[in-house]
Amino acid sequence: MQLFVIIWLSNSPVARQHKRWEKNFQEQVKILPLGTSLEIDMVLTPQMLIIHQLIPPIMAIVIENKSVIKLQKELFEIIWKSLP
Repeated sequence: MQLFVIIWLSNSPVARQHKRWEKNFQEQVKILPLGTSLEIDMVLTPQMLIIHQLIPPIMAIVIENKSVIKLQKELFEIIWKSLP
């Protein structure tokens, strides 16, 4: 199974460095606008959506509903296309 990784990162020196190396890791990276801070990670596969909170209390939610997965994929693509 081939994994296709696309990542949004909050604007920071580490994020900009990660962006420079994206091809080496077979990733696509986009930097979010200044002031945007996400406190979750999200993993989206055709079978499930995993939402992982990065701040305490650390927790994760796994969603296997196909309609919710499709909606999240479409929302992700809309936002992805709007980022420079």
